[in-house]
Amino acid sequence: MAKYVASHLKDMNRKIVYKLISSIGEISRAEISRQTGISSPTVLKITNFLLQNDFIKEAGEGISHIGRKPQILKFNPSAAYSIGVDFEGDFLKIGIVDLIGNVKAFKQIRVSGDFDEIISKKLYDYIEDIINNEGISKNKILGIGLGIPGAIDVVNCIVEFAPLVGIYTRRECKVIIDELSSKSGLPVFLENDANAAAIGEYITRKLSPKCDLAYLSLGTGLGAGLILNGKIRRGIRNSAGEIGYMVFDKDYHTYKSKAGWLESRINFQALTEKWEIYKSIETEDKIEDFKNSKDFILLVDYVASYLGMCIANLNALLDLDMVVIGGVSTKRLGLPLIESVKQYMSKLRLLDIECELQSCEEPGIVGAASISTNSALDKLLVD
Repeated sequence: MAKYVASHLKDMNRKIVYKLISSIGEISRAEISRQTGISSPTVLKITNFLLQNDFIKEAGEGISHIGRKPQILKFNPSAAYSIGVDFEGDFLKIGIVDLIGNVKAFKQIRVSGDFDEIISKKLYDYIEDIINNEGISKNKILGIGLGIPGAIDVVNCIVEFAPLVGIYTRRECKVIIDELSSKSGLPVFLENDANAAAIGEYITRKLSPKCDLAYLSLGTGLGAGLILNGKIRRGIRNSAGEIGYMVFDKDYHTYKSKAGWLESRINFQALTEKWEIYKSIETEDKIEDFKNSKDFILLVDYVASYLGMCIANLNALLDLDMVVIGGVSTKRLGLPLIESVKQYMSKLRLLDIECELQSCEEPGIVGAASISTNSALDKLLVD
């Protein structure tokens, strides 16, 4: 049995109080003590610590019908920020995210180049630009979370394969990640992009720790982030959620060096090959024009038929609470895609399941940034 250390309880209490205030927004010390069961003197010490570090501010007196009016404490989400990066091949997205998941600045860039070229030669300058343009002090940036589409050992910074960003064999990425960290002066965390997006949706929806969620990302590639009982499911080989490799053809041969059977049918490249116009509809006006065409109905039905099979099989295996569909292609196809998926699922699924469009505008950015934020807070809330 682990030895009891008094400082562990203090650290745990700080985290409990921080989590409560950040989730509620405004609260009094007395209410913190009542809701957490932590003694008033301890709450006073913790809130003073949070005040000194700018995590909370005093917001005046509250209402009380008896005795002294309570002093209200207000959470300050702008006390610190993290950078979220989502690199899925053709698109590089960067955002500055505050302590509660609000994206304060965002930039999307169409890029060409593999993992080494983008991370080593371009990403640092893009990050510096967005920080400078937003006018945020570098001292308030906690770190960088980087999401890429591949099977990733996040502890050892090893990517098993990520063909969409030019990694076709097992690759140790610690050196290149350390170089970015050294350039920026910030810790850098690597994560699977779909896992990051699943975390972002989980945060945005404020789901309870016991909830399940599968986030399906449809864009340059196809992947899923799985959160089961509130925790990311990685798998023994860090390949959980690689639904692009689902196969519904007994004669198909799968290779790590190319897109999987399912992904190769509905990823961005496949859709532009079948509908050439799809490649050029990046603006809102062009998207709306495309939605009024016959090709739009055909494309939606085509994608939905594959996603419907995928989700029905996924749910038969895991019995999930909810599936969320997002990604670049999903944004273009919108609610018609969700409705068409539901129609297919009504015939294919055995178990009921909620299927919804992403609620977070940029879940990959929010999720990647939160990994950095949580790591920093684990240190900041400990003496």
